[in-house]
Amino acid sequence: MDKFQSWFKRIAGSYVMQTFLGFLAFLFFAAWAMYFFESPVQNTFDSFFHALWYAIVTVTTVGYGDMSPKTELGQIAAVFIMFVGIAYAGVFTGLITTWLVEKNRRKQLGLSPLKKLEKKFLVCGWKTDMA
Repeated sequence: MDKFQSWFKRIAGSYVMQTFLGFLAFLFFAAWAMYFFESPVQNTFDSFFHALWYAIVTVTTVGYGDMSPKTELGQIAAVFIMFVGIAYAGVFTGLITTWLVEKNRRKQLGLSPLKKLEKKFLVCGWKTDMA
């Protein structure tokens, strides 16, 4: 159980996970806003799932065109979803890219944690041109 708790604390404290959870919260808030503004006016947003579909399609800039807001408040909310969602998606993608590049850089430089190396030994001074 201790191992799971330490893993959970490490994952929950990472910037990638916090950004991902914030992104999910934003998607659900955006879906709720579109459902709230548009469901009384049109039947395209007749369920929360359809509003969530619209939020995901809008944030990922796919924009199928199968759903669009008709009310002024819905259109304002859609503009907000577009700008904030695209920015959030960019930040999240950048964090994942940074993590992958850093992981690859550490591997190339031989900076992997020593706790993963079991039953190995370290030879110091084996190369004359290394500090």
